[in-house]
Amino acid sequence: MIAAPIVGPRFVRHVLVPALMRTMQRTGTFTAEAAAAYNAQFDEPERVAASVQLYRQFLTRSLPALIDRRGTAGRLTVPTLVIHGTADPVLRPSLLEGLHHHIDDLRIRLVPDADHFVAESAPAQVLDELLPFLSEAASSSGSSSPHR
Repeated sequence: MIAAPIVGPRFVRHVLVPALMRTMQRTGTFTAEAAAAYNAQFDEPERVAASVQLYRQFLTRSLPALIDRRGTAGRLTVPTLVIHGTADPVLRPSLLEGLHHHIDDLRIRLVPDADHFVAESAPAQVLDELLPFLSEAASSSGSSSPHR
C-alpha cells in the first residue's frame, strides 16, 4: 500500500507516519514535540513522494533481487554493522536471518527493547557498538582520518 501511486502518499501522510509516531511516543522514544517535528516534515508533498518512491524501488527492485539470491551480484564485501532494536514494530529482527549469506563481514547487534528508531531509543548502546566498529575500520584501512 505504501508504494501505490495514488493511495501511497495519503497512506504515508495520514496513517503510517502518525501511527508510528504514536508508538514512538508510547514507548518513550520520542517526546510529543519530537514526534510532531518528525510528522511535520511529511506536510511537504515532495518528502511524501520521496518516501513512496523509496518503498516502490525497494519492492520492485531490491526485494526481488534479495528473494532471488542467485549469484553474488550486489554482495557486500566491506565490514558491515547492523544495529537493530528487538522491539522494532516495523522490521522484526527475524528479517536479519540469512543476511550473512550476502555479506562477507557482517556483525549483527540486537539492542534489547530498542524500537525502529534504535539510535534515538538506545543512543548509549548504539555508540557502544558503533565506535569500536568505526575505530577498527579506520585502523584496518591504514587511515586515521575518515577523509581520503
